[in-house]
Amino acid sequence: SSSSSSSSGAPSFDDDEGGGGWVAINAAVEESTIGLRSSIERSGGGGFLLEHDEFVRSNITERDVLVVSCGGNDVALKPTPWTALSMLVLVRSPTWMIERGVAPGMGHFVKLFGDATKAYIERVVSLRRPRAVAVCMLYYPDEKASGSWADRTLGALGYDADPTKLQSILRILFERATSRICGKIEGVETIVPVPLYEALDGKNPEDYAARVEPSERGGRKMARLLLDSIDPILRGGGAGSGAGACSTASMPASAENSSGADKPDVRIAAMPSPTHLRS
Repeated sequence: SSSSSSSSGAPSFDDDEGGGGWVAINAAVEESTIGLRSSIERSGGGGFLLEHDEFVRSNITERDVLVVSCGGNDVALKPTPWTALSMLVLVRSPTWMIERGVAPGMGHFVKLFGDATKAYIERVVSLRRPRAVAVCMLYYPDEKASGSWADRTLGALGYDADPTKLQSILRILFERATSRICGKIEGVETIVPVPLYEALDGKNPEDYAARVEPSERGGRKMARLLLDSIDPILRGGGAGSGAGACSTASMPASAENSSGADKPDVRIAAMPSPTHLRS
């Protein structure tokens, strides 16, 4: 799960590369999940945020764009038993059922990438509303097995035998979950759904490291897609051609700052050490 805020200020992208002088703050937490932050799996309600999320929540301004990409680790790295079962059933369903959104297990992932992602974003922007939120759908993994640690997981998902099936699932989830977050976060005027698989389509191994991570080249492709999507918003216009923005201009542009008893009920949880660093 990852979130980052992009704002105007000291440039971190070269103007020659089309960065426009915007600076990006990467607040991602390696190997974290939506489930780790979800109040559904915790007692007491209110939801959890990690320290990186709290940093964004406390410092984001009305000039910024929040970029959120999450859910991949919930599926591939730290799935709950129900998530694992739902995915195994889903990838074994006929393609026509997947394309129509009626395959067994699809509803679970629509909730994960739709409702649960929306709830996470609402907690992050509960103190101040950013200018816009870009919500990303996952990119396609590298179609070619490479001896990566991810080969086993992708093989179990049938990706080596038929990558188009998992790719269809991600595309349908973008349409039925990610895109439908539009207009549903109170106070956020513009929400931009961004399909990262338009940048990383699984066809070029040079775009990847270990099949599921972007290489430097792949990262540049994703950065270009994101910039094309949000740069016009930062410059005062609509969304770019890389995504379809939706607006909720009738909603208030920002939330009142809260403190003390008025502060939303969001507790800060400690992030466990990454799995691959444990002995």
